[in-house]
Amino acid sequence: MLAQARRRRDIEWVLGALRSVAFTREFDLVVMTGHAFQSLIEDNGRFAFETRNPLARAWESWTPENAAEVTDAEGRRCG
Repeated sequence: MLAQARRRRDIEWVLGALRSVAFTREFDLVVMTGHAFQSLIEDNGRFAFETRNPLARAWESWTPENAAEVTDAEGRRCG
């Protein structure tokens, strides 16, 4: 997956374990899989991760009435 992702030259892709890498700068976005979130001590940014229960099949009961508008702390619409 990393080889495929690195086709984009405008993004720096970093592979490593959080415990063994010392980062000296900030990141716009961190993407994690599995239980990587527990390795973080401070959260001062945005984190993207996925989790799902394939047996839930939530899409079968979704209707437009179930949609919700999400806003950030400043009241800006997020989705």
